[in-house]
Amino acid sequence: MLDFKGLYSRLSDRYRIVVVEKAGYGYSDTATISRDIDTILEETRSALSLAGEQGPYILFPHSMSGIEALYWAQKYPDEVISIIGLDPAIPEAYEKYPLPSKFMMGLTGFGARIGVTRFFPGL
Repeated sequence: MLDFKGLYSRLSDRYRIVVVEKAGYGYSDTATISRDIDTILEETRSALSLAGEQGPYILFPHSMSGIEALYWAQKYPDEVISIIGLDPAIPEAYEKYPLPSKFMMGLTGFGARIGVTRFFPGL
C-alpha cells in the first residue's frame, strides 16, 4: 500500500483509487492456503466486493500482479476496462527467465524476514 502512495495520492483527486494489499505484503497476514492464480484472483475480487467496490476496473498491476491482471481480463472481460502495467510480469518473461530454485526462494524469504534483504535490493 505504501510503495505506491506517491502515485495513487496524486491520482486520487481525479479518480477513485482502491489498493488491494495481497496476503503476505505490507501489514497483511501471510496466507496458509494455496497461492495459485485462481485463489489470488478470487481473493482480490472478493475484497473489492466486500468493500462495496464495483467494476469495471482499470487495473494498475505491479510485478507478479501483471499475470493476475491478464488472467482477470481473460476470465472476466466485463470486469476489466484496461490494464496499465507498472513494471508488470508477463507470461513470456518466464520462458526466458525461469523461477529460482526452491532453495533460493527459501533463502531469499528467510533474508526478507530477518531484514537482510534491505541491504541487497537487487534480490
